[in-house]
Amino acid sequence: MRPETSLTGKVGVVTGGGQGIGKGVVKRLLEEGMSVVIAEIDEEVGQEAESQLKHLGPVDVRAWKKGGQESQPELRPVDHAQHPAGRVGRPEDIAALAAFLLSDQAGSITGQTFIADGGMTRKMIYMD
Repeated sequence: MRPETSLTGKVGVVTGGGQGIGKGVVKRLLEEGMSVVIAEIDEEVGQEAESQLKHLGPVDVRAWKKGGQESQPELRPVDHAQHPAGRVGRPEDIAALAAFLLSDQAGSITGQTFIADGGMTRKMIYMD
């Protein structure tokens, strides 16, 4: 666990927190000392994430329906190579940005748009 931060003792709600980027954000916020509610449409996915992450801190799931999610396709080397950053982004990348923006360290940041896409918006060319 990280040392105490300005997020310690706060509560966050992460929609889609059972998988992918949302799950990465939940993990990071728990590590930063927050209590987190996972708002998930898929109850099984939410409960699985809660089970995997509850050792990090207080986490609870609120689900809207039962049912499976479509699986994501496996990433290929070409998927990583086309990104100017040299790789496809990971949930941890977005989680670190979210944790920073929620912290007191970002107290003077207002009205900004942050693009975390490994440079793809700038490139605007995608390979099949």
